[in-house]
Formats: sequence, structure tokens, C-alpha cells
Amino acid sequence: MPLLLAASGPRMGARFDVGLECVIGRSPSCDIALLEDGRVSRKHARLERRDAGLFVVDLGSRNGTFVNGSRVDGEARLVPGDELQVGDSLFVLDPPLRASITEAAAPAESGAIEEFMPAAGETAALFRASMGLLAASSEAAALRRGAEEAMRLLHADVAAALLPSEVGFVTSAVVGASELEVPRPLLRAALERREGASSGTAAAAPLWAGGSAFGVLYVARGEEP
Repeated sequence: MPLLLAASGPRMGARFDVGLECVIGRSPSCDIALLEDGRVSRKHARLERRDAGLFVVDLGSRNGTFVNGSRVDGEARLVPGDELQVGDSLFVLDPPLRASITEAAAPAESGAIEEFMPAAGETAALFRASMGLLAASSEAAALRRGAEEAMRLLHADVAAALLPSEVGFVTSAVVGASELEVPRPLLRAALERREGASSGTAAAAPLWAGGSAFGVLYVARGEEP
């Protein structure tokens, strides 16, 4: 069953299974109800599963429906990884597998990142990666780019961008692996302290937008031989 991840907007972090039909709109009766998004029409768009694939149909919305930045004229076919914009809400179709959040007691030590990965040669590589996200074309693309840049700058093996939600942290992007275990204490330390935290061969740093932390960038590498 297709899955949509809300990467931005009032329901950011929520995931929605797409049945045979799924209506998105501001009305409480919609399958995906965006009650607090004033730019969304009462019945804005409909997702339809057909033999030929998944399609989005604009229902005559005032502000339009967009796929990968292009306005939908009538309907458009969706494929995994596509970004669906409805009002101020951005959804990603079939995002990467979730990272498993573990409760392992990982001591979070804040401080210089070069102590964690000296080969990087950059004290704040994680922070620069997160600040550079604004250059990407969309929030979902920015999160993946941030994870890729963090992994490259820190010579890490895996990286992930995670967003807090009502049910805990959810994964927006994972690179370097199909499955990933992330210690929750490390994520909380980075988000609550608003600074980088490290433990062993893993590190996390807050993602910033508008002067506030909205998520966490996580990287890890294998043990030294």
C-alpha cells in the first residue's frame, strides 16, 4: 500500500496509508484532513490507485496541487519519491524505510565534533550541513541532501534526518543503509540542548529553520579496525 509522509505543514511527521481513494482537504471528512492549513480547499485533491499506478486528481482547488514543483493540470501520475504539495503541506510518496529508534542508554556528550570523527577535519561539519539545507528545492529534498552532506563531510557510513512528531521521531531520509538503529537519548540530547551530541561512533545535531530546531541530523560509522 502506498504511503505518504508529511514533510512539512501542520501535520509534519505524520504518515498516511493510501487506500483505493484518498481525499486531501480542509474538511474534517477528508481522509487526510488539513484543518489548520488555510491555503487548502475543503476538498482539494484526490489520490486514486488504478491499474496504471497511483494518480493525484486536483478537485478544482483555489491554490492548486503541485507534483515536484509543477502545477497539476487535471491529474498526474505519482511514483515513489515524488513530492506532492497541497497548500502549505508537502508530502513525499513512499519515503525511505524508517530508522529504528532504540532506547539504549547512550551517554550523550556535547562538544566538538572533531573529537568524534577527526578524519573530517571540521569542528562543525554537521551544523554546516544542516544550515546548507535551504539551498535545496524543497524541504523533503533538503533533508535528504543534509543527510548526504553530513555523511560525506564526516566520512560516515550512514546518516538520517529525523523529525519529532506526536508519536516520537519519524524518518524523513536515510542514506547509506536500508535499515538503521538510532539511540533515542542521542536524538533528544541534540534537540533539547540545541547543540551537537556524540556517543561512541555516532553523532547527532539539530536541524535549524527560522531560528529554531525542527529536527535532528544523525550520522554513524563502523568501529575503527
